[in-house]
Amino acid sequence: MVWRLAVLALAMTVGLSACAEHDGRLGSDAAHVGSDGKVVSATSEASSQQGESDADAHVSNAQSEGEQATTSDRTSSAAESHEADPSSDTNTEDAADASAAGMFSLDDVPAYHGSLSVDVNGSQPFFTDEDRTRGPFETYSPFDDLGRTGAAFALINRDTMPTEERNDNLSYNPTGWQVATYDWVDQRFLYNRCHLIAWSLAGEGDNPQNLITGTRTLNMEGMRRFEEQVSSYVYRTSNSVLFRVTPLYRGSDLVAEGVLMEAESVEDNGTGLRFCVFCYNVEPGVEIDYATGANRADGSRQAQPYEPSEEELQADFVINKSSKVYHYPDCDSVIDMRAHNKIFFQGTLEELEELYPFSDGWHLCKKCRERHAH
Repeated sequence: MVWRLAVLALAMTVGLSACAEHDGRLGSDAAHVGSDGKVVSATSEASSQQGESDADAHVSNAQSEGEQATTSDRTSSAAESHEADPSSDTNTEDAADASAAGMFSLDDVPAYHGSLSVDVNGSQPFFTDEDRTRGPFETYSPFDDLGRTGAAFALINRDTMPTEERNDNLSYNPTGWQVATYDWVDQRFLYNRCHLIAWSLAGEGDNPQNLITGTRTLNMEGMRRFEEQVSSYVYRTSNSVLFRVTPLYRGSDLVAEGVLMEAESVEDNGTGLRFCVFCYNVEPGVEIDYATGANRADGSRQAQPYEPSEEELQADFVINKSSKVYHYPDCDSVIDMRAHNKIFFQGTLEELEELYPFSDGWHLCKKCRERHAH
């Protein structure tokens, strides 16, 4: 363990001395995995390959119908529009290397066998003493040479949490983005634009450097329970939490195999909250080519005829507690809901709107409103 810490310290010293300021940003890059399976930065890998050819180089994020996108959608305007603002606490800088620095490898992660996450490093984050003593900050790594999103790192507290209404009209297409649907996937769309730092924690919406191509299951089940641990702790104690999420890619893959999520409460030195986990970017029943984002059914799942429960048959409305949308029971969207997101309500629309008000983000499905208008 001692030699590992020494290597970590040396790697960080070398990395910091090599960073050159450019256009108000630090030279960074997405954490990815070399041929040996070890996490490296694009900067360090590029140094070892000089002269070689560059040619070898919460319901949030709903997709619009008919949307078409390929990995050629990388545009400089997206990155330029999110460059560091010296007057803002939200900046673009290198947040990737410290999360792993050679101490974490995708090869150390067991193959996915049904569990959406696995503990890493004995649940101990890879934070440094310097990280733990930083003032308020919120950083998002610049894209690497392949246009891939890097780590996002912030000190989360009540000041970073949004107070405005959420806007889910996301337009940026991360690397590997594809539009694909499967009947058994929640809301049918395989991929979401996954926020690394959840909107509920930092209010970052359509920030390209905070978005990756992630499966619906990663977004709504794998990552969410850890994000909710952070928000619950902050609301309960008014303390701060160091929180970093690093997408991990193998070689030149455009889609991350998963994300490393680290959190540690600050004022109580981690006694209130601490975790370090790897969440798999998988979707049951779907085989994913992480190199491109291409996908296909693996044959293990089939769409089943929908049979409403007795409780649903007696309900006047079915509420999706995840998206905060309520529906009439005959709405097609009810079929797409996962059982654990359903709330059944008996009563009038007026009573429902009083209990779940629009001011708190709840609203009636647009299709339902139009179909049942009098």
